[in-house]
Amino acid sequence: MKIVCSQSELLKSITTASRAIPTRTTTEILECLYIDAHSDTITVTGSDMAFTIITKVKGDIIEEGNICIHNKILSDIIRKLPEEDICIESDDSQNVFIDCLNSKFKIGGREGREYHTPNDFSEEKGFNISNYNLKEIIRKTIFSITDNDANKIMAGEHFEIEGRTLTVTALDGHRLSMVKHNLDDDYGKFDVIVVGKVLNEIAKIYAAEKEDSGEITRISVSENSIKFVNSQTTMISRMVEGKYYNINQMISGDFDTVLRINKKDFLDSIERASLLIRDTDRRPVVIGIGEESIELKITTSLGSMNEIVPVEMEGNEFVIGFNPKFIIEALRVIDEEIIEVKLVNSKAPMKIESSDGSYLYLILPVNIGA
Repeated sequence: MKIVCSQSELLKSITTASRAIPTRTTTEILECLYIDAHSDTITVTGSDMAFTIITKVKGDIIEEGNICIHNKILSDIIRKLPEEDICIESDDSQNVFIDCLNSKFKIGGREGREYHTPNDFSEEKGFNISNYNLKEIIRKTIFSITDNDANKIMAGEHFEIEGRTLTVTALDGHRLSMVKHNLDDDYGKFDVIVVGKVLNEIAKIYAAEKEDSGEITRISVSENSIKFVNSQTTMISRMVEGKYYNINQMISGDFDTVLRINKKDFLDSIERASLLIRDTDRRPVVIGIGEESIELKITTSLGSMNEIVPVEMEGNEFVIGFNPKFIIEALRVIDEEIIEVKLVNSKAPMKIESSDGSYLYLILPVNIGA
């Protein structure tokens, strides 16, 4: 194999594919990137067997072929080379030669046939969504998944389509995040649970996507796998098996008290309260709900704080406590200036919901005396 690519294009592809490589593995081949050059297309692949990223590289193919190269060694070399054309060549003994201006490297590679590549993917159903909207949906929900790998369903996000409406839900047992998005077509029914770690990586890959970029991702499923495909990158992951929770049962019910509050004022106040919380602290922020204001209080080993935030309130006055982190993470992804906070009593969850139903956040209260 012999290819020529620009340093910037090659590094971008390597960085993207590397996101699928496991941090620890006893399978040495999974520490490698697989470079393939055939049919006028150069691709770089990284995989941990459960999640695979294949990304295209702009460049010239001088000689077709493939090779596996240790990810860290290749990444470190390419990152340090100047922004010029790079020639990568391999011989029959799996030696790899990297040539850029006055720099020449010779490193060991492995045969491409050793590498696990995904089996043929036969799409059963799928839908299209812009890269930007997918990134935003993940950003507005991903913080609510659990980091406990023992609970696979809560460690994933539920993607459900009914006609033109995509609903994405995440929950961890203490809070729930839900975002609804209108699609450009009627895609019938679609119901899958996607691994949260995979969505995190997709959000990072799409971090620079702009609303007007026009880039589209095709999301499709086949048996127990899900595939995300855009113009440059293909990502394939195993899906989470099992049935998702009955969310409608969780979010239904009447809310006796409604607060209309400036989101920035509310967020700033809770963030100030959080300055007094150590990482090991589990002290809640206590919110006293009044007719024209709410009073936030917190007391920890570092000190205490209380602050008044004006609100418009309909309903009952009472006192309730929350983990401030959960409120902060929800408020940070809401774009509206004025939000509606709905409550029942000190034992029932807080509900933050948009008027058009595009987002919903449900946060369970904590014992004020804890």
